[in-house]
Amino acid sequence: MTTTNNDDPTILFDSREQASEIAKKMVARARHEILFFGATIDPVLFDNAEVVESIRQMVITNRKDAKIRLLVHSTQENIDQRHQLIPLARRMTTAFDVHKTDAEHSKLPQMYLIVDQKSYLFCSHSDTYRGRASFDDAVETNRLKSRFNEIWPFGTPDIHFRHSSL
Repeated sequence: MTTTNNDDPTILFDSREQASEIAKKMVARARHEILFFGATIDPVLFDNAEVVESIRQMVITNRKDAKIRLLVHSTQENIDQRHQLIPLARRMTTAFDVHKTDAEHSKLPQMYLIVDQKSYLFCSHSDTYRGRASFDDAVETNRLKSRFNEIWPFGTPDIHFRHSSL
């Protein structure tokens, strides 16, 4: 894991372990919003107790403002493998929105995590864990968030995470 230079807050990474460590730190710092786009609710980034607890604490601490939006191609693999984030998402439905991408956007190979206004992690291919991240880059975070918000309306709520009316 390297930074590009002293003036540039970008971190380059090239392994699952590095991506996981960056995601843990990023999610631990989250205060209001976590957005994720990828093939699945990525197990390397999200399927561990530390991340799940950080998200739980964010939601409890900022009940009114906390928002987690996950836009993925499929959650079936996550459900089959009993992903640790799923029970939390099902319990805290007011904070979580899980959508499946439409046919056109399901072909997009990238994966990205956006936390609040200045932090992001980006991989051009969701299965390689090679990419870049920053804890302090509002411009790139906003660019990725804009792209996420462009795609979001085309997705549909995942039936596995429907809000209960009981």
